[in-house]
Amino acid sequence: IYMSYDGLDALVDGLFDLKQAPAPQLTPAIDMVHCEETPARVLLDLVDQIPFAPTDVFYDLGSGLGQVVMLVHLLTGVRAKGVEIEPAFTAFAQQQTQALGLSDVTFVNADARMADYGDGTIFFMFTPFRGQLLQAVLDRLQQEAQRRTIRLCTFGSCSPRVAVQPWLRPLTAD
Repeated sequence: IYMSYDGLDALVDGLFDLKQAPAPQLTPAIDMVHCEETPARVLLDLVDQIPFAPTDVFYDLGSGLGQVVMLVHLLTGVRAKGVEIEPAFTAFAQQQTQALGLSDVTFVNADARMADYGDGTIFFMFTPFRGQLLQAVLDRLQQEAQRRTIRLCTFGSCSPRVAVQPWLRPLTAD
């Protein structure tokens, strides 16, 4: 099912003040994808499909302006973290989190290939990277999966590449 932007996204944009978003400061590396908002309906579907437990820690890799992290936390109550290399986006997301009083939401300004995922249980990517960068992040997640069970959720053009990773098994046939 293709999920596009609609009125729900306008509501989320207003809630998180996304119209005030800063311009990026960094020149993106060759395998990075520009910041694009995840359709809110995709997140509603994610929350509906994945059984979140109170002990889960959700990560959005390439979290951009932070709406995925904040919305997942608001909908599930789990601790949620965003990893974003663009410092202007990370600062903006942290400001929004503080303004909304979301104490279990954090943002880390880091390269996703080197971030600390030691507490993560659920990971989400809306095609933040491609090529070798995507594979390097997947290799990091594979290392985490050797230590504990993790779940990896994707949306967008990275999904077919993720689906063929031999260390993953699908939860659904969709």
